[in-house]
Amino acid sequence: MFRLEKVFQKDDSFFLTLFSISKYTAIYFSFYLAIVLRENSIYELLNVEIFTHSNFFVFTNCFLVGYFVINFLLDKEKNYNDSITNFLKLESIRLTILILPILIFFYISNNFLDAHMYTGILIVLIVNLLIIKFLFNQYYSYLIDRNHIQRNILLFGYIDELTKLQKNFKDKKINIFKCIMAADINNEPFNKLKSKIPVINPNHHDLLEIISYNEIAEVWILADLLTNNQVREAINKFSKMPVNFHVLSSRKILNMNKPLTIYQNYFCYEINISRFYGNALFIKLLLDKIFSVLFLIILAPVLLIGMLAIYLEDNNPIFFFQERTGWDGRRFKVYKLRTLKKHNPDKTKQVTANDPRLLNCGSFIRRFSIDEIPQFFNVLKGQMSIVGPRPHMTSHNYKYSKLLDRFLVRHACNPGITGLAQISGFRGATINVEDMEKRVILDIEYLEKWSLWLDLKIIFKTFYAVFKFSKF
Repeated sequence: MFRLEKVFQKDDSFFLTLFSISKYTAIYFSFYLAIVLRENSIYELLNVEIFTHSNFFVFTNCFLVGYFVINFLLDKEKNYNDSITNFLKLESIRLTILILPILIFFYISNNFLDAHMYTGILIVLIVNLLIIKFLFNQYYSYLIDRNHIQRNILLFGYIDELTKLQKNFKDKKINIFKCIMAADINNEPFNKLKSKIPVINPNHHDLLEIISYNEIAEVWILADLLTNNQVREAINKFSKMPVNFHVLSSRKILNMNKPLTIYQNYFCYEINISRFYGNALFIKLLLDKIFSVLFLIILAPVLLIGMLAIYLEDNNPIFFFQERTGWDGRRFKVYKLRTLKKHNPDKTKQVTANDPRLLNCGSFIRRFSIDEIPQFFNVLKGQMSIVGPRPHMTSHNYKYSKLLDRFLVRHACNPGITGLAQISGFRGATINVEDMEKRVILDIEYLEKWSLWLDLKIIFKTFYAVFKFSKF
């Protein structure tokens, strides 16, 4: 429902943000607890004035600001480390670095406070931080066990390198190798492959089907034994797919002008990485839920009128369900109001102006996108977003992916009810390839420039676009 696996698809930045917020809360609570209970009973815990009127109130706020600055400057890791020993060592160093200058400042300002009190606060603080660490370790393990933060990976390269990586790679609970695409499959008998996962012949399989069936989110190209031409061909092939992909090598690749990181003894080049992950994606998903509930409440009268018009003209069914393609090629049923007559011989044919299959009320309903309102339920289920590339019928995906090189890249995020293409005038049916190409260009531009601010602008412009670009 919340697509947490996508929030975690690149790194643990969102989880680390939650962890940091919890640490700041634990620090403030530790000071509050120690100060209030120093000379008062537990019944005074809710008496905030004891804390705000104490000599430690200013100290607490200075400490928290300092702790935030130190974490901001020193926290460079993007992946969560569950070692409590390492955590205790790092936090002890940070607390020592932080508390000494603050104590000196208060001493110089003749506002030196009780040393015993400092000791008590630090003990409470360390205990609370350890509790927070323990709880987050348990939650991290829970997310892994529930498959919320796993990354389904397709490996491409020579068999020897692929099997070696499988054997030696760490974080196997998070990085799940779903299948191998072997560059030398024609030179190696299948019975020689020492692999527990499917091995795929890149020349005899439909790449889109492989990615959709295995719900592949990332592709890793192991370049050590590949020639430059093979690496370029692989990059060209996977760049047409809606996946993140990296090139890994045990040595630097001189002509690879891409962002470089060191990942478990490999040089890792980020070739194509989605912007949809981490804190920003979590906020987008949260806003999707909130706005969907609001829009369903606001548009309920319009939806009910549309449902009544369909029922009076053509009886049941009122709703129309059709299979569409979502993120990573996952299939889902899109919800719409039915605008065509019940006895419709071809449900895959796009609707055009003056289409004889349309209900009398159907033309009006489609013109003002009233038939799209039920898709807010798809958003609540996590299958769609309010803003994103429009989902097409699966038959159209096969058709246009053969005609337009980057058509499938559109599936690198949740499909949307509205999008950049729609507010630019590309609503409704796409009659020819040229129209679809213009829509795809705008969809890819959205993927490359996405931000929360862009989403908000598109939502507000959609109301204007519905009337300006309304068709039949």
